[in-house]
Amino acid sequence: MASSDRGTRKLAAIMFTDIVGFSRQMGADEARTMRLLALHNQVLQQAVTEHHGHVIKTIGDAFLVDFPSVVNAVQCAQEVQAYFRTHNTDKEGAEQIHVRIGIHLGDIVQQDGDVFGDGVNIASRLQTLAEPDTICISHVVYQEVEKKLSLGIVLSLGRPKLKNIVQRFHVYLLFL
Repeated sequence: MASSDRGTRKLAAIMFTDIVGFSRQMGADEARTMRLLALHNQVLQQAVTEHHGHVIKTIGDAFLVDFPSVVNAVQCAQEVQAYFRTHNTDKEGAEQIHVRIGIHLGDIVQQDGDVFGDGVNIASRLQTLAEPDTICISHVVYQEVEKKLSLGIVLSLGRPKLKNIVQRFHVYLLFL
C-alpha cells in the first residue's frame, strides 16, 4: 500500500464533546432542542477557533476536534464549560445545556478529511466517562497541563477499563 493510501500521521490533542440527554430532549421538544443545539454549536465553534483547534467533524450534538497543543485543548474545554455554567444559572431545566468533554493526546491518522487511531478512540471513551459539566482527561494530558493551568477540582477515576482499549491508564475528572 502506498503511503498516501494510509493517510498522514501526527500527534494531536483530541477533544470529543457531547450534549447530555440530547436524544431525549429531541423527543420532548424538537424546536427548542434545535435552538439550543444552534447555540451550543456557535459556542463550540468560537471556542475552538480561539484556541487554535480544528473541527474535524460534528455528529449530531457531538464535536470531534483536534488541537496542536493539550494546553489549548484543555483551555478550550474549560471555556466551553464555564460558558454553559453561566448560561444555565438563570435558565429553567429544559433551557439548560450540559456538556461532557473528553481529551486525550495521541497519535492519529488523517485520511480523506477524517481521523482514525487510538488517540481518537480513547478521547471518545473518555467523553463517555465524564459527568455532565465536567472534562475527563487522560494521564498524558494531565501530565502536560497540571503545572501550566489552573484545573479546578481534580478527581482521579483510577485506571478504568475503556471499551475496546487494551491499555489502562489513570484518568482524571476536572470540575470547574
